[in-house]
Parts: sequence; structure tokens; C-alpha cells
Amino acid sequence: MLAALVPLALSIRRLRPGVLLSAGNHANILCAAAHWLSARDDTNLVLKMTNPIRRTGRGRLRSGLKAVAYRLAIGRASAVLVLSPEDAAEIVAFHPAAANKVQVVSNPYLDSLPASRSPAERTAEPAMLLAVGRLTEQKNFELLLRAAAQLGDRPWRLKVLGQGARLASLQALAKTLGIADRVEFVGYVSDPRPYYREAQALAITSAWEGLPAVAVEALAEGCPVVAVDCSPALSRLITASGAGRLSPASPEAYAAALAQALDEDRPSVEAAALAPFTLESAIRSHINSLMLANASRLVEARRGRGLRAGGWRFGQP
Repeated sequence: MLAALVPLALSIRRLRPGVLLSAGNHANILCAAAHWLSARDDTNLVLKMTNPIRRTGRGRLRSGLKAVAYRLAIGRASAVLVLSPEDAAEIVAFHPAAANKVQVVSNPYLDSLPASRSPAERTAEPAMLLAVGRLTEQKNFELLLRAAAQLGDRPWRLKVLGQGARLASLQALAKTLGIADRVEFVGYVSDPRPYYREAQALAITSAWEGLPAVAVEALAEGCPVVAVDCSPALSRLITASGAGRLSPASPEAYAAALAQALDEDRPSVEAAALAPFTLESAIRSHINSLMLANASRLVEARRGRGLRAGGWRFGQP
């Protein structure tokens, strides 16, 4: 990513875009630095924040340096896109001067709203728990395995979809906990929808999240979500959907939440809670936010702040 800094800055100078959109946290600091290096103040820098800036388990020096970099990046941006009102409040608390820049958008997780249907009856025994995500520190599947090991003699099985550097350590932990015969690490799956339909519940044990796509995808297939309280936006979605439960981030508490999900029939999902995440709705929210960012930049230009009023160009000189 560092090697892309100068080429990106040169591309901004050559293409003169009306908007430079950085689509996620990891690219935001790079794009802000390239925007500064390009010296093209008539290009609107728009940053999209999809994960919290402040995260647990990070060293003080690393967290401090990242906080400084993000404050500079946000200060340079014309707009900051976030995925929920809770995320917007976090950005404002982190950088109060950015309050007028923050726009809430939705990601396009669904082609359309799911058709209403009755809750699916359990068809397979033992009931299947599902986890979906990269095998990394953030997803904290160690907590899931430790909780599953406390389910005792209750019949269950667990499928984990995803790949990552922690595969070997997670397999070793499952063996140590005595549950290796109940846990299947499936690997990367391009279309998890059949697994959502089969699962009794989707398990989310992340250390931090913005608004994970897997939660919306699962609910759209009628699969309830059992999540640790790792994201205000996720908590709000689960509550609005009426299909799932929240748990403290301890193996004992999470095991109790999983046990309840295993013992109950799958609940019906309130489809209206998923409406913001359709393709049409999400595109509309992004277009509106980008237009507002562009308009605010034009207002600054007309106030004599040295910015050229360029309008929408998207690569055209």
C-alpha cells in the first residue's frame, strides 16, 4: 500500500477527479496522504469508515500513531461516510470538528428484500451453528470454540466458513477442548447462503465490528444471529430484526446464548429491518452523500477559500 502512494498522487494530478473515494479504513490514510501530495484541492476527498478507529487489544504507541493519522485524514476530507448513526457519533466524538462532514450510508448486501416466510423448522440433527469470516484476531473465533465446548452433552455441530492465518491454531484449540469431531473448518465459500438456510444460528464473536455483512446476509435467509456485544450498529440490527440475541464477551455467557438458540425454533425475521441494505437503497444513499460532499466543496470555493468549483468530473479533464 505504501508503494501506491506516489502513483496514486500522480493519478489524481493527471485525472483531476471531482471525487476521490476511499472505500475502507485501511486505504483512508493512504488516500489522504496521496490527496495532500497531489496538491489538488479541487478534488473532494471522501473517506468511508467501516470499522471502529479505536480498537481493543492494541498497543498504546500504535493506537496513538493511528489516531493522529486518522485525525489528519478526517480533517482533510470533504466527507466521511459511516454505516450507522452509532458510527457517526463515534467519529464526532473522535474528531468534533468533523461533525458537519459525517454522512450515514448503507452497504449493498442484498439484491432485494427477502420474501416473507414462516420460520424454518429444524430439519437436521444435530443442529448446526455457523460462523463466517476471516480467521483473524478481529473475528475472535477462539471465544466461539471455548463457548461451544461448554455446551456439554447438548447435540450440536459447528461449521466455520473462511480462511486465514489462525487456521492451525484454531484447529489445535478445538482438539485441546475435545470438540474437534464437532467442528468443521470449511474454508472459503463464495456463496454462503445455503449454509445460512441450514444453520440454527449464525455466531459472531468479533472483538470489534462496524456492521458485518454476514449478519445481514444471514437474517435475509431467515437465520438468527447470536453475537457478542461488539458493535452498536450490529446490536441495533439484531434488535430491529427480532431474530437473535446479544451476549457479553465471555465463554460462559456466550455458551448460554448459544444454548438458547439451539433449544428454540428459528424465529421469524422482521424484513423491514433489512430494507436499507438492498442494492437500490444503498446506491441511493451513497449518491446522495457524494453529491452533498461535492456541493459542500463548491460552497467553500464560492466563499473564496481558493478551491476551484469543478463539479462532477470523474476522470474527465
